[in-house]
Amino acid sequence: MGRLLLAVLWVCFVAANSAGAATAERDPLPPEKEGRFPVHVPAYEGVDQILLLSSRWVIVATTNIKEVVAQIEKLSGGKYLKTIATWEASAKAGKPNWTAYKGRWKIRDTHIAKARELAGDWKLGEPAFFAVTSADDPAYRGGKRPRRVGRVPVSLGGSRVRGGPQAHYAHYSYLEMPSPLQNGKTYTVTLGNGKKATFLYDEMRTVSRAIKVNQVGYLPDAAKKYAYLGCHLYEHGPMDLSYAKTFNVVSAAAGKVVHQGAVKLREKNPLYAPRPGKGDDPKTRPPICGEDVYEIDLGGLKEEGEFFISVPGVGRSWTFHHAGDVYGEAFYTAARGLFHQRCGIALDRKHTAWTRVRCHTDPVYECEHVPFGPGQFHRPKGYQIFDVIGATTDLSKPTRDVIGGWHDAADWDRNIYHYSCVFDMLNVYELFPKKFTDRQLNIPESGNGIPDILDEAAFGIEVWKRSMDPRGAVSGMVETKTHPKMDAREHKYAFSRRTRWSSLVYAAAAAQYAHLVKPFDQKKAAEYAASARKAYAFGNDPKNSLGKITIHAKKKRGRGAAYTYTWEEKDEYVWPYLIHAKLRMYVLTGDKTYLAGIGRIAKKSQRPWLWPFRHTDFSTWMYYDIMAAAARELPKDVVAQYTGLYRGEADKLLAMVEKMPYRRSWPRHQDYWMGWGSTVMTNQGRVLLAAAALTGEKKYRDAAILNADFALGANPMGISWTTGLGYVYPIDVQHAISETDGIMDPVPGLTIYGITGHMHWYLRRNIWKAPLKYGASKQEHKLLVHPAVTQVPRWRGWACHPHMYVAQCEFTVHETIASTIFTAACLMPEGWMPSKRLLDRKPRQDRFLFGYWYLP
Repeated sequence: MGRLLLAVLWVCFVAANSAGAATAERDPLPPEKEGRFPVHVPAYEGVDQILLLSSRWVIVATTNIKEVVAQIEKLSGGKYLKTIATWEASAKAGKPNWTAYKGRWKIRDTHIAKARELAGDWKLGEPAFFAVTSADDPAYRGGKRPRRVGRVPVSLGGSRVRGGPQAHYAHYSYLEMPSPLQNGKTYTVTLGNGKKATFLYDEMRTVSRAIKVNQVGYLPDAAKKYAYLGCHLYEHGPMDLSYAKTFNVVSAAAGKVVHQGAVKLREKNPLYAPRPGKGDDPKTRPPICGEDVYEIDLGGLKEEGEFFISVPGVGRSWTFHHAGDVYGEAFYTAARGLFHQRCGIALDRKHTAWTRVRCHTDPVYECEHVPFGPGQFHRPKGYQIFDVIGATTDLSKPTRDVIGGWHDAADWDRNIYHYSCVFDMLNVYELFPKKFTDRQLNIPESGNGIPDILDEAAFGIEVWKRSMDPRGAVSGMVETKTHPKMDAREHKYAFSRRTRWSSLVYAAAAAQYAHLVKPFDQKKAAEYAASARKAYAFGNDPKNSLGKITIHAKKKRGRGAAYTYTWEEKDEYVWPYLIHAKLRMYVLTGDKTYLAGIGRIAKKSQRPWLWPFRHTDFSTWMYYDIMAAAARELPKDVVAQYTGLYRGEADKLLAMVEKMPYRRSWPRHQDYWMGWGSTVMTNQGRVLLAAAALTGEKKYRDAAILNADFALGANPMGISWTTGLGYVYPIDVQHAISETDGIMDPVPGLTIYGITGHMHWYLRRNIWKAPLKYGASKQEHKLLVHPAVTQVPRWRGWACHPHMYVAQCEFTVHETIASTIFTAACLMPEGWMPSKRLLDRKPRQDRFLFGYWYLP
């Protein structure tokens, strides 16, 4: 999409704060990454985007939703838009006309299949509809038709066209060139409807989306460094790249080749392995990524700086950094993503270009909700948190000035799961204290003499510190009865019950923070140490168990019929958190009495990472000090047991890496259970890096680096899953601030869930197909794409839509952001500081937001 049109559409889409944001300054691509070879951006005249795959395949992306709406209007005799207007007016007046509400969908469903045909959907998959010309390539003078064309509808986010579908989408037309494009030549693609685009094919300037790199960069001391080559063409299968024999690594600054080698086939159209015990036929297992995967070995690259890969006959890669400080920017960006999620403060222009007013200034009250922590131990079946909070919020018990903690994507709660981020930051600081310093993250606390990473961790703890009651009991959640807008003040927030385990988690965090901050601020250390003792005393006392309780609720989020849950707290539910608190209190005080009973409890406690614990929670840190700080004081068999657990889990993840076509820690047989953080590969990196610290064995660190490569762009879709990192990162994400600030570039540092394995039902039923009548059943839909389009390989199963595809397009502090920060922090060098460019960072110019047009 041309940047002007895209900017206009975006402004129409956002709701608030757009007036100031529209005039905000925007950044170009970093000059050091552009070097002597700026990334080529085509000239668009109606065509929305060109994605080059190679000298033989080009994607032409176009939208025709306005044309489809016009055809529905015509086929309905002018009733469609009139009915929409009737509904909108009635809704605005507070007197909804439900006949019009249903009528607009009935009209649309009656005519949509024919309208899409008349609007030219099918033509976008026909060679005769396209002509490719060139003024400087003789083979294309006079115009040539593509050999083959395939068409794939790709979701680009929420609705942009009045009367259009809920998912805004473009048609990606895959064009096979009649003869290979020539290096240095310019070409124009013209469609039968007059739309066109002109682009340069230059293997030093034109990026091929088929080359997948870690877009942040690579560490010189990494044992294995790979980029990948491959592309899935849907109805035309894996793109043939057998002709691509060599690659060159080019210095962006000097323009010289610094490394070269052979492009090697890693695996042809890899399939999932048979599932254990299922008797699967290996030949019938689904494709992993739908492409022939080639590898580009960067192990021989020795020079440091900014580089890109050039493959003859294919194109060039995005520029990547190769140096020991490569993960500094990743750490800064991810940690700043956390800063942008802070609750109770304003974000001003001194600290960010993505500003926000102060949020959640009202008191926090009390309710009966139980803050079930990581593990969700025997949570009542069908437990409805909003029903409980709506029924039991007690407005007679306010707590004021409850700042602290972080928000998730579009939720304004703060919860016990977010301790994952607290413990990740505290532990990485404890492991590598020389990496961190004051003024490193440009946050409000910068300049107070305390390393910024400790200040950010303290902000995460602060909300729970303020929840402590005179007994030392600490809450584990702040939530209201629904998902309101940021400051919908009619919805009152409440603390959850204060439990033994939520108090023990706080005790562990406060004790660790007190221990680490003491060299910088003894007064603050003493304050947190005292609160840790109180919380520990409460959590350690069985008399404070909830026992068997009744939890009151009302249906419809507190507005309907009353009902109750019965739940019983058992000692074993508390054990993992008690072990953690005991260990951290011992480290803080040196008092061995805190270790009493750990050996006995640890032998029968719930294991880390084993369901209901997961790699996305902080179970890694609950037991870590059994082998680390307290190893000499605990029974040798207990230490050996947990050392074996950690090494065994790390070895299991390590063994997976080379079995996957794109190297990372994922079971080769697993094409299921891909949701809610499981595919955020830095989560698997947490235990690998913990094992590396425990054992000193570099192989675990190297495996974690390969997982980070995958997360930052070396994956089938060529996407960096963290906003603001790399070139191709998600643009339309579920993030309330980014959706309403009038800035197309989202807040940087937000790692989203990404791949979850399956495309959303709406895309399958309303874009790939069209209902033949209003209220049509599944069988009464007409297929509007080639059948191969509906068979999406698992690791391409992501589509952009911030609200319909929630599980793919949102993020959480604990399941996505925490491990990104931890991994980058582990891998960055000592004493790293941000550059002026990072400190002055502004939103990127719209035309350089390549992630809006991602590779499906």
